[in-house]
Amino acid sequence: MNFAVKENSIPAIIEENLGIEVTTLCNSLCSHCFARAGVGEHSSLPFDLAKQISAEGYAAGYRYFHVTGGEPLLWDRLLDLLDHVFNLGFKTVFLNTNGTLLNRDNTRRLAQ
Repeated sequence: MNFAVKENSIPAIIEENLGIEVTTLCNSLCSHCFARAGVGEHSSLPFDLAKQISAEGYAAGYRYFHVTGGEPLLWDRLLDLLDHVFNLGFKTVFLNTNGTLLNRDNTRRLAQ
Protein backbone atom coordinates (compact mmCIF):
# COMPACT_ATOMS: atom_id res chain seq x y z
CA MET A 1 0.00 0.00 0.00
CA ASN A 2 1.98 2.95 -1.21
CA PHE A 3 0.14 6.02 -2.38
CA ALA A 4 1.58 9.00 -4.19
CA VAL A 5 -1.50 11.18 -4.43
CA LYS A 6 -1.48 14.96 -4.49
CA GLU A 7 -3.53 16.74 -1.83
CA ASN A 8 -6.15 18.10 -4.23
CA SER A 9 -6.52 14.96 -6.32
CA ILE A 10 -9.27 13.43 -4.16
CA PRO A 11 -11.21 16.39 -2.74
CA ALA A 12 -14.02 14.28 -1.22
CA ILE A 13 -11.63 12.34 1.02
CA ILE A 14 -10.01 15.42 2.52
CA GLU A 15 -12.96 15.95 4.91
CA GLU A 16 -12.99 12.29 6.01
CA ASN A 17 -11.29 10.79 9.05
CA LEU A 18 -8.56 8.22 8.82
CA GLY A 19 -9.43 5.91 11.70
CA ILE A 20 -6.86 3.68 13.36
CA GLU A 21 -7.30 1.31 16.29
CA VAL A 22 -3.98 1.20 18.10
CA THR A 23 -4.83 -1.33 20.81
CA THR A 24 -7.60 -3.53 22.08
CA LEU A 25 -6.41 -3.07 25.68
CA CYS A 26 -8.83 -1.25 27.94
CA ASN A 27 -9.04 -0.45 31.63
CA SER A 28 -12.85 -0.51 31.67
CA LEU A 29 -15.22 -3.43 31.43
CA CYS A 30 -18.19 -1.75 29.77
CA SER A 31 -20.79 -4.39 28.95
CA HIS A 32 -21.89 -2.56 25.79
CA CYS A 33 -18.40 -2.21 24.27
CA PHE A 34 -17.34 -4.19 21.20
CA ALA A 35 -13.80 -4.45 22.62
CA ARG A 36 -15.09 -6.82 25.30
CA ALA A 37 -15.74 -9.44 22.60
CA GLY A 38 -12.06 -10.30 22.74
CA VAL A 39 -11.65 -10.29 26.53
CA GLY A 40 -8.45 -12.13 27.32
CA GLU A 41 -7.11 -11.65 23.79
CA HIS A 42 -5.49 -8.25 23.44
CA SER A 43 -3.39 -6.88 20.66
CA SER A 44 -1.65 -3.64 19.85
CA LEU A 45 -0.62 -2.21 16.53
CA PRO A 46 3.14 -2.11 15.93
CA PHE A 47 4.33 1.50 15.93
CA ASP A 48 6.01 1.22 12.52
CA LEU A 49 2.77 -0.05 11.00
CA ALA A 50 0.80 2.80 12.58
CA LYS A 51 3.29 5.26 11.10
CA GLN A 52 3.00 3.62 7.69
CA ILE A 53 -0.81 3.66 7.75
CA SER A 54 -0.87 7.31 8.76
CA ALA A 55 1.66 8.31 6.08
CA GLU A 56 -0.26 6.45 3.38
CA GLY A 57 -3.52 7.97 4.57
CA TYR A 58 -2.02 11.44 4.43
CA ALA A 59 -0.69 10.79 0.94
CA ALA A 60 -4.17 9.61 -0.08
CA GLY A 61 -5.65 12.92 1.04
CA TYR A 62 -6.85 12.37 4.61
CA ARG A 63 -6.38 15.36 6.92
CA TYR A 64 -8.28 14.26 10.02
CA PHE A 65 -6.84 11.44 12.12
CA HIS A 66 -9.00 9.39 14.48
CA VAL A 67 -7.29 7.25 17.15
CA THR A 68 -9.32 4.63 18.95
CA GLY A 69 -8.98 1.34 20.77
CA GLY A 70 -9.73 -0.23 23.41
CA GLU A 71 -8.20 2.62 25.35
CA PRO A 72 -5.57 4.39 23.24
CA LEU A 73 -3.99 6.00 26.32
CA LEU A 74 -2.79 2.50 27.29
CA TRP A 75 -0.79 2.22 24.06
CA ASP A 76 2.79 3.16 24.92
CA ARG A 77 3.54 4.84 21.57
CA LEU A 78 0.48 7.11 21.40
CA LEU A 79 2.34 10.38 21.90
CA ASP A 80 4.99 9.35 19.37
CA LEU A 81 2.25 8.62 16.84
CA LEU A 82 0.56 11.96 17.50
CA ASP A 83 3.87 13.75 16.92
CA HIS A 84 4.26 11.80 13.69
CA VAL A 85 0.79 12.63 12.31
CA PHE A 86 1.08 16.31 13.11
CA ASN A 87 4.53 16.37 11.49
CA LEU A 88 2.96 14.79 8.40
CA GLY A 89 0.48 17.67 8.28
CA PHE A 90 -2.78 16.25 9.64
CA LYS A 91 -5.03 19.14 10.71
CA THR A 92 -6.88 17.49 13.56
CA VAL A 93 -6.63 14.40 15.74
CA PHE A 94 -9.68 12.87 17.37
CA LEU A 95 -8.94 10.67 20.37
CA ASN A 96 -11.54 8.20 21.63
CA THR A 97 -10.88 7.64 25.32
CA ASN A 98 -12.96 6.67 28.30
CA GLY A 99 -11.26 9.56 30.10
CA THR A 100 -10.30 7.64 33.21
CA LEU A 101 -6.58 7.96 32.49
CA LEU A 102 -6.65 11.69 31.82
CA ASN A 103 -4.64 13.47 34.48
CA ARG A 104 -2.67 16.69 34.66
CA ASP A 105 0.51 15.18 33.17
CA ASN A 106 -0.92 13.43 30.14
CA THR A 107 -3.43 16.17 29.34
CA ARG A 108 -0.56 18.64 29.31
CA ARG A 109 1.43 16.32 27.02
CA LEU A 110 -1.58 15.83 24.74
CA ALA A 111 -2.15 19.57 24.54
CA GLN A 112 1.43 20.10 23.37
